[in-house]
Amino acid sequence: MKRGLAGKIARGFIDSPLTPLVIAAALLLGVFSIWQTPREEEPQIVVPMLDVFVNMPGASAQEVEQRVTIPMERLLHEIPGVEYLYSTSQPGGALVIVRFTWESKKRTRSFAPTTSSSRISTESRRARTSR
Repeated sequence: MKRGLAGKIARGFIDSPLTPLVIAAALLLGVFSIWQTPREEEPQIVVPMLDVFVNMPGASAQEVEQRVTIPMERLLHEIPGVEYLYSTSQPGGALVIVRFTWESKKRTRSFAPTTSSSRISTESRRARTSR
């Protein structure tokens, strides 16, 4: 039977007295590499993510999904660097988790959230102080 290149190489390793030595050296090198690799017990991996909670008291899960979750997903997906959106709607509220790409972490910006509750609390403070 005629052997190809791979067969000739395999036959050379099978017949060679150095093959067990090469295998032992490869195993020892692997064990040494595992032993020398630095590890942390709890590595600090920072994943650029954002959690958005929305309360809608008294609304059903379907109403929250139609009136809050779906429009919010559309808006959040327009932000540059958004990789994934995970959302859940439940009676009275919704949660949307936005995961950004690693490249977007390099060019992060500080966001100053302006929620309606912060505007209301500021206006109510002004009203109280003006009395």
